[in-house]
Amino acid sequence: MKSRFTFAVIIMLGTNTGNIGAVTLSGASITGTGAITLAGPGGSYDFRGGTVSAMLGGSVGLDKTTGGTVTLTGVNTYTGATTVSTGTLLINAPGSLDAASAVAVNGGTLGGTGTIHGSISLASGATLAPGATNSIGTLTANGGVTLVSGSTFAAQINTDPTPTADKVAVTGTLNLGGSTLTLGNLGTAPPAGGTKFTIASYTTLTGTFAGYADGATVSDGTNHYTLDYNDAATPNTITLTAVASGTPYEIWAGANGLTVGVNDGMGDDPDGDGLTNLREFAFGTDPLANFAGPIAYEAGGNVTTPGQPVATNMGSNGVVDVRVVFGRRKDWEVAGLTYTVWFSVDMTEGSWVASSAPPTRLTGPASSGVIDAVSVAFPNYILTPKGPRKLRFAQVVVSQTP
Repeated sequence: MKSRFTFAVIIMLGTNTGNIGAVTLSGASITGTGAITLAGPGGSYDFRGGTVSAMLGGSVGLDKTTGGTVTLTGVNTYTGATTVSTGTLLINAPGSLDAASAVAVNGGTLGGTGTIHGSISLASGATLAPGATNSIGTLTANGGVTLVSGSTFAAQINTDPTPTADKVAVTGTLNLGGSTLTLGNLGTAPPAGGTKFTIASYTTLTGTFAGYADGATVSDGTNHYTLDYNDAATPNTITLTAVASGTPYEIWAGANGLTVGVNDGMGDDPDGDGLTNLREFAFGTDPLANFAGPIAYEAGGNVTTPGQPVATNMGSNGVVDVRVVFGRRKDWEVAGLTYTVWFSVDMTEGSWVASSAPPTRLTGPASSGVIDAVSVAFPNYILTPKGPRKLRFAQVVVSQTP
């Protein structure tokens, strides 16, 4: 008969070894440099919470279940699959997982500072968080990493005293797969402009983070960074370069040659084209170039010329689908911008009606630049005291909340 052990206490294995049938870890610690080997078919490591420094062996797998955290620091040799269903599994240095153990993160979080020699794949809803809890570190992945849409890459940044960041170091292919990038900051001081943080290295990179093209601005909630998927100074790395401190508008104003206290107010119009700095900022146009032309874009691609909103019929085969097309900053939420499309029958005061429809993005999810092309459809008609009437005019009103 195989033996099953449920550990909820500290087990001091020392340098000894043990051959057992099954192990359930629930809030316990298994210490020492010895080895546990599960014997025969049907053996399993059912880990729910706790820490293990001993080596885990056998031709079996490990299942991370329940919402607790399991930390492995041993050089593990078991060859079955490692499956994370919920909670957190940390592989911390000097710990490692064998190359034969493929890691599937179906839910919960995989992280740590150790080495995973097998492949890593994350399902929608799962999180890859290199580094230790509340401290910076590097997770080494020697078998490739695959994320998908709906999964999350979570990195911590520490801006002081020595700027550094969590990192996943991948030998093989890192497939970002449209996953979500989230950043947290353990520091308090803002990083100096130009400070660079490396969050990943790879042999081959495919895909991008959802909504972030190369060169996009990302935020940790306080500070802003320029995202580079293949840093020219350190090839095959994903880096974040801190931009000068200030609000997105202040950073934009400085980068576009506006002078503080002279012509950088949101209501100023230094180029005299009838467009305030706020509208130039919101639509991606040059505040010092007298240009009020329309936006131009490639469907599913990039904005080729930032410009003013236009109305266009996007229907085909005789179907009329008139839409207002305009540029919207990729960081519009961080910048505190609100874009509201108003429609009118005749442009008389009191006749304007705000659209409640959310904009539809027309450019690609990984489009270059800081502006997306989006559209809102013209409503068919509105009810007036004179009956239903066709809406014929539109305007895009931009407001900013600090």
